Amino acid sequence: MWKLRKLTFGQGLVEYALILVLVVIAVVIILTATGTKVSDVYCSVLRGIGSESAVCGEASASYCDDGFSNLKDWEFNRRGEDKWEIRGGQMCMTADSYRDYAYSSCSKSMPSEDYVISLTGAELSQGPGYGVFFRLQEYDDTPTGYAFQYDKGASGFVFRRWTNGSEKTISRRGMPGDYAWYDVARTIEIHVNGSEFKAYIDGEWVLTATDSTYSSGGTGFRTWWDTNVCFDSMDISAPQPEE
Repeated sequence: MWKLRKLTFGQGLVEYALILVLVVIAVVIILTATGTKVSDVYCSVLRGIGSESAVCGEASASYCDDGFSNLKDWEFNRRGEDKWEIRGGQMCMTADSYRDYAYSSCSKSMPSEDYVISLTGAELSQGPGYGVFFRLQEYDDTPTGYAFQYDKGASGFVFRRWTNGSEKTISRRGMPGDYAWYDVARTIEIHVNGSEFKAYIDGEWVLTATDSTYSSGGTGFRTWWDTNVCFDSMDISAPQPEE
């Protein structure tokens, strides 16, 4: 009798374990389908009980992370809505463009006014260039905020302040005539810290600007005229202490 009860108890544990595994698999499938990271849920639970691992410390530093599998986290001005598209796992502007803006919905609710925007695989194939908005105050046809521009038309890199759709250069650096603007996949980083902004191309510093007009806001892209450009991914993360 004792052996039978022990066997039955053991079978019950196995069944409970199998049920638990199935529940976990179902939860993971649901979270994945809704675009929620399992790691984010794990870290949220740990923070809720007053604990957090080193892995969570790294994960929580990323405010927005987009691999461009779709455009569900993006908003567009009326000109850009039909021109931005996902192509081969990239976010691309491949139509004839004129002042076309794309805005990151996620970036509107970041926990800090300071951040680092990182773009991988940023490749200009045609046209005068593109811009990366930051500290945006208005998300429409007349944006207000700042932009860093990879600007072949201006033969250099430019920081500009935008006010109700009007732009003013606050810093510029010209590049030599043999600079490879086209058909090179670049890594772009924009470091936004207080009133100082720094831009890096492929890990090398290229431009600094200082302005205190806008202290917070989100991010986005801009193109103009016949620009064709694609991006592999975008990440917005907490700034790291500079060495």
